[in-house]
Amino acid sequence: MLGLWEFAFVSVATYCACRGLESWTFIGIAWLLHTAWDVLHHLSGDPIAPFAEHSSLGCAICDPVIALWCLTGGHSVTDALRGRLSRWRGRRHPDRAPAPEKELPAAPRRSRTGWPGAHEGRPDKECDPIPTTPDLTVRPLSGPGEIDLFSRLSYLLDHELADDFATGRRRPERTWVALRGDRLVARLSWWSPPGTDAPFVLDLLDVDDTLPDAVDVGVHLLRTATATVVPDGVTPPEYYRFVPGDWHEDRAAGDVVRTRVAVVERLGARLIAERLRFEWRPDAPLPATSGRLAFREPKDTEELLSLMTSVMEGTLDAHGQADVARMGPRKAAELHFEGEIAHYPSPREWWRVATLPDGTPVGFVFPARNEYNAMIGYIGVVPAHRGRGHIDDLLAEGTRVLAEQGVPRIRAATDLDNVPMAAAFTRAGYVNFERVVNLTWEPAGTA
Repeated sequence: MLGLWEFAFVSVATYCACRGLESWTFIGIAWLLHTAWDVLHHLSGDPIAPFAEHSSLGCAICDPVIALWCLTGGHSVTDALRGRLSRWRGRRHPDRAPAPEKELPAAPRRSRTGWPGAHEGRPDKECDPIPTTPDLTVRPLSGPGEIDLFSRLSYLLDHELADDFATGRRRPERTWVALRGDRLVARLSWWSPPGTDAPFVLDLLDVDDTLPDAVDVGVHLLRTATATVVPDGVTPPEYYRFVPGDWHEDRAAGDVVRTRVAVVERLGARLIAERLRFEWRPDAPLPATSGRLAFREPKDTEELLSLMTSVMEGTLDAHGQADVARMGPRKAAELHFEGEIAHYPSPREWWRVATLPDGTPVGFVFPARNEYNAMIGYIGVVPAHRGRGHIDDLLAEGTRVLAEQGVPRIRAATDLDNVPMAAAFTRAGYVNFERVVNLTWEPAGTA
């Protein structure tokens, strides 16, 4: 034994373990400390397991591998393998490749923003059908009067279609069908904020799953519609689909998801993230706060952008990581703010910056609302203050602000790989009720 040094090591390791409850980095540090201790035990001839001479050496070899996994975010190995297997199955058997309410991404990322604005004009006459194969006709809807035709295939967003058309969030020229005779065999629709001239996100794509050529039909529809709706040289909008939480285990639900994923992958999209969707309801108690932080409204936009830039460093959000890699943290923060957060229709007075008693900002939370739900639009702790439980206080404050508005529910989402944030939602009484898969195309000019 190493005498009193053993007690010192246990103290340091315990501290790291406690911090590790909210930080993969500290778990990784703890494993590196364990590695160093293994080496000392081996060199002193005092193996951890007295009956195994080389037990400390064996641990010293294995522990750094675990540390590296933790320091890179502790990503789920099983989920990664499932994702690879799903993509392999989709390529091997494309004809069999791969099922409420919502808060859709207002930028191709987190949660759909409600945007103010008037309904834009619609075509005055039915669009001419686009000739395709001898037995397949692909065309946009002639108008909202064809919602019944469009709804012959089903998805959980169907109950919103009429209101989306009425408010301009969907437009007939961005809503397409594929027909074999009078039979609807595939459909898609891009969602956009009212008053915008470009499709914003592809959130509705379905095929008739009984068809042996379902993926080919979906590919033909998406390719034809995209060629008309998305201008040349413009990156197609992100695709995402809400999916059951057990879609990896439920074969039937998984087949539905994999079919849609196979369609967009055939046209070049790639999975960027699988996300967990959470919900808090008023029958749950409000999350408690520690009392360590004070909350105030942001001083100005520059303060928010500065804090968001800091939070972008080391983010576990896959969209944020991609944006930072492409344009740097400041530009990524500006894109996120101007493309999504600045357009929330709810009052900015709801937003909160958290500070220490001396006024030092440690993070922020944006409680918000769109046309569909109240939501935690964005939440973050600056790197210098991570691992201290401040995320719980921020989430509690954001939840309190929205609960005071009497909302029937609060929605939130985080990447499957963002284990600390998912744990924070669970501690605050949020329930994981669904998942969403997000696929994106490479930005134009970068491929």
